[in-house]
Amino acid sequence: MPFKIGDAEKTIPYWLALMTGAISEFIADYVTHRFPRASLTGVRLARHEMHFDSAKAVNKLGCPQNSVWIELVDEIEWLVIE
Repeated sequence: MPFKIGDAEKTIPYWLALMTGAISEFIADYVTHRFPRASLTGVRLARHEMHFDSAKAVNKLGCPQNSVWIELVDEIEWLVIE
């Protein structure tokens, strides 16, 4: 599991990340009563790379997927008009 310290990217073993998540959740639940720094669910999800493709939704719904800049300009224009 990669993580960054400064500019360097390091990798830790999955078992260590899982143990850290379990300890973090225990401390969050019983000591600090705040959100954990690393949750077990987050560690489990980060174990595998996941890629998502919106092509099927774009094709079925007919909604074009524009760039962020185009959408930002459209939103600003709408806000100015309103």
